[in-house]
Amino acid sequence: MGQRSGVVEVKDTLEVVSGGAPQPSQSIVIYTGWERHALVGSDVRLSCSFFSWRWTSEDVTFSWTFRPDGSRDSISIFHYTGGAPYLDNKGPFRDRVEFVGNPGRRDGSIVLKNLDFSDNGTFTCDAKNPPDIVGRPSSVRLLVFETAS
Repeated sequence: MGQRSGVVEVKDTLEVVSGGAPQPSQSIVIYTGWERHALVGSDVRLSCSFFSWRWTSEDVTFSWTFRPDGSRDSISIFHYTGGAPYLDNKGPFRDRVEFVGNPGRRDGSIVLKNLDFSDNGTFTCDAKNPPDIVGRPSSVRLLVFETAS
C-alpha cells in the first residue's frame, strides 16, 4: 500500500509540472527602450526586439501603435507581416515612418522622421513568432524637445 501511494504522488507531481506551468515554447518576451529623447525636426530610432524559444518563424510579425500624450486611444502606425512592411498612409506618421528592423534577427525597429511636439507619447511594439504568440507588448515613451538641455 505504501509503495502504491508513492507512485501516485510521483504521477500527481508530473501532472502538476506538465499541466500547471506554461510551456516555454508558447511565450515570447518583447523588448523596447524605456524612454527616448529627441529634438524637433530630428529622426529617432525606436528599437523593438524579442526573445522566443523557437527559431525565427517566416510568419514573424511586428506591430507598432502610438498613443499621444493626454489621449486614451492608440492608433496603429506600422505593421510587418508576411515578409513585408506595411506603413500607415493616412495618420500623423504618414511618410515619416521607416522600417529599419531585421525580422530574421528578431528586430522590428522603426525610425520616425522629422519629429514634432505632437509626436510626444507612448509607442508600443507587439511581436509574434508563431507558434510563440503569447506575450505582453512593450512600450517606449518619446519626449520631443525644442533644444538640447
